[in-house]
Amino acid sequence: MTKKFAGIFTAIATPFTKKGEVDENSMGALVDFQVRSGVNGIYACGTTGEGVSMTLEQRKRVAEICVDRSNGKVVVMTQVGDEAIENIKVLAKHAEDIGMDGIASLTPYYYKPDDDAVLDFYREIGTFTDLPLFIYHIPPFTGLSLSPKTIARIMTEVPAIKGIKDSSGDFKHLLEILYYKPKGTAVFSGSDEYALAGYISGIDGSVTGYANAFPENYVKLYSLFTKGEIDKALKLQEKITRIKIELRAPPIQALKEAMKMRGVDGGFVKKPLRIMSAAEVKDLKSRLKAIDAI
Repeated sequence: MTKKFAGIFTAIATPFTKKGEVDENSMGALVDFQVRSGVNGIYACGTTGEGVSMTLEQRKRVAEICVDRSNGKVVVMTQVGDEAIENIKVLAKHAEDIGMDGIASLTPYYYKPDDDAVLDFYREIGTFTDLPLFIYHIPPFTGLSLSPKTIARIMTEVPAIKGIKDSSGDFKHLLEILYYKPKGTAVFSGSDEYALAGYISGIDGSVTGYANAFPENYVKLYSLFTKGEIDKALKLQEKITRIKIELRAPPIQALKEAMKMRGVDGGFVKKPLRIMSAAEVKDLKSRLKAIDAI
C-alpha cells in the first residue's frame, strides 16, 4: 500500500435534496471541511453516507466528488458493497478509474451465507480491481456476524484484502480480530464509544460518521493518544460518547442537523429515513448545548 490506512477516517455523509438527489455543492463543501479539519481519510457511501439507499450513478458521483475535492490531500475510500455482485464489480472498477485509494465492501446481507460463501464473495471482489480491499463488518445492519477466526481466514486467503472496518459494537470481538489478524493488515473501529480503548489495544484508527459534525474532536483524540496524553484523551472520549448518544435518533438526520448547527450543510436524508420536526431540532440543539457540544 502506497498510502497509509491509519488515523481518523470520516464516514462522510451524503447531502441530499428534498427530492433525494445528491446536492453536489454541499457534498463538495463537506469534503473541504473535513480536509481542513485534519482528518486522515474520507470513507464514502458507507452507512452514514446512505450508500445502500443510492442508485449506482449516485454512488459513482459521490465517489467522484470525494476524490476531486480531496485532491490527494487525504486517503479516500468508497464502500462498494451490494447484494448484487455485478453492481459491486461496476463500483469497484469505477473507483479504480477515478483514482480512489481503496475500497471497502459490506459482508453479504439479507441472505445469510456460510463462511465459505463469504470467503468466495471477497475473493471474487478482489479480482475486480487492484485497489486495496477492506471488509466492512457491521452485523447490526447486515444481520451477518463473522467470527474473528473467520475474518482472519478471509484476510489471509484473499490477498486483495488489506484490512477491516469492524462496526460490530463488540469490544471483545474487536480485540479478538486484533489477536487473529494476519500481520500487515489494518483494523479500524466504527464504534466511537471505545475509540480510545481501541487505539490503546492496537487498532489503526477510526472510521466515524460523527466526525461529519465534529471532526476536531476525533482528530484531537487521536493526536492525544499518539502523544501519550491519555488523561486528556479520556476526557475527550467521554465527550465524544455523550455526543453520539444524543445523535442516535432519528438515524442520520440528527447528525445532519448537528452539522447545520456547526455551519455545515448536511442536506436531507434519503427515504426510507425521515427528516426531523422543528420541535425535534430545537430539543436536539438544547441537548447538545447542555453538553457543550455546540
